[in-house]
Amino acid sequence: MKYSLVIFDWDGTLADTTWRIVHCFQKAATDLHLPEPDAAAIKDCIGLDLPHTIRALFPDLSNSHCSVLQERYWQYFNAQDIPSVQLFDGVVDALSALKEKGFRLAVATGKSRHGLDVDIEHTGLAGIFEATITADEAPSKPNPQMLLDLLERLDVSPGDAIMIGDSVYDIEMAHAVKMDAVGVTYGCQSKESLEALSPKALVDDIQALLPLLTD
Repeated sequence: MKYSLVIFDWDGTLADTTWRIVHCFQKAATDLHLPEPDAAAIKDCIGLDLPHTIRALFPDLSNSHCSVLQERYWQYFNAQDIPSVQLFDGVVDALSALKEKGFRLAVATGKSRHGLDVDIEHTGLAGIFEATITADEAPSKPNPQMLLDLLERLDVSPGDAIMIGDSVYDIEMAHAVKMDAVGVTYGCQSKESLEALSPKALVDDIQALLPLLTD
């Protein structure tokens, strides 16, 4: 087995949250009388932390307005009338199979610590990951510090780990530390954009990971 550690992105890779993120950004922008960002533009930013996403979508917005927009986004995201996070089909089985084969599992995400902890608890994945790191604990992707921190914490070398994600930011940060990466094509960003960064592989179904990683 070449890899001992498998690091996953969360939104768009394990959790099917794309529609919710798009909806919340558009509602928040409308409330503040800002131009409603296009869904494709929002999807291209998923993987960044929230402040960087807002800056990418609204580059001319003042710092004070960015803070207000961020707060309004969180109000919508945490609203009770929005259904809770759902995992993509096959995620639980795939993670369980990897764990049974002896892989160590971790998460590196652009979500906040609170947001990730709530999602993990809701989805029943508490205990399956040996370590997790979020955007309020390290610089935003594609800065590789998240991966460096996980590798140090778990005492694993870059060559013994692999990053799994649905965005170019996941692949870029993995390559920055000379770590292999696999892109999933069912998430936020296009197959073509992922393929352009030459990941180790692309998979259309998360359950394809096990045979790929054990060959």
